[in-house]
Amino acid sequence: MTLISSLPRAPLAVAAVSRRCYSTSRSPLPLAFLDYGDASSPSPSPSQGVTLLTLNRPEAKNAINSQMLDELHTAVESLQHDGHTRTLIINSMVAGAFCSGADLKERHSMSKQNFHKWHAKLGHTFRGLANLPFPVIAAMDGLALGGGLELALTADFRVAGPLTTKLGLPETRHAIIPGAGGTQLLSRLIGPSRAKYLIFSGRIFDREYAYQHGIIDELADDGPEEGEGHAHGNEAGLRLARKMAQQIGQGGPLALRAAKAAINKGLDMDVNTAMEWEKACYKTLFDTKDREEGLLAFKEKRKPEYRGQ
Repeated sequence: MTLISSLPRAPLAVAAVSRRCYSTSRSPLPLAFLDYGDASSPSPSPSQGVTLLTLNRPEAKNAINSQMLDELHTAVESLQHDGHTRTLIINSMVAGAFCSGADLKERHSMSKQNFHKWHAKLGHTFRGLANLPFPVIAAMDGLALGGGLELALTADFRVAGPLTTKLGLPETRHAIIPGAGGTQLLSRLIGPSRAKYLIFSGRIFDREYAYQHGIIDELADDGPEEGEGHAHGNEAGLRLARKMAQQIGQGGPLALRAAKAAINKGLDMDVNTAMEWEKACYKTLFDTKDREEGLLAFKEKRKPEYRGQ
């Protein structure tokens, strides 16, 4: 019915990731696609440690019900303690839908007490995603409304394929407000004035508008990748996200974590305090094997082999 990951503690390479198909009918079981690469290889590649967290509730366009939320929550808790993941990609297995938000049909049947518990868990889960220590990319290949857009906003980057034609936070039209981080994450991303307009109006917009105003970082086309005979528009965002993950993966994983911590926490400080915080983050890398490897690789004019140590 939904998809969330149960992340193992040992390295796992799942061939099904590259042979994935999109759901058009009900999914009998939760699914997860994890790809850590070959962690036992003596020469780690930039693709090592790229983990997929995939939504798969096709009958409801990935609307978040209690079961999906439970699985998301479990996945996030696992990711918080996972030592293999270097980059996370959040994506959808449902053609034309990233996430349509909360399951309003289920919400109507909830008691007030159960709804408050559900809402608290949703906020805790999304905050957990936003605070993951490694880079996170939302690969959007379809609509993202309400909580679905809020889910994408927890990521460090958002990329959108050509099927991403409906985006927005329409909660005020239902006499509520975005309640899973939308008011805060969007304001910090594009500024309070533009965020207020989009939230007050509940405007639905497309990926081009989102790109122009800084909500989407990159637009993915539906052209074929090198070596492919044809293209799939419903995978364009995911393909671009993987390409970005490959680029990011060329950096040292400890350095990427330190850079994310320096930026994210520094934004809540005055500039002088933030620069001291940056210095503290920098110092954590002094005695790492990766730093030594980076210097040695530069001297020997070869690509470094970082191991996150």
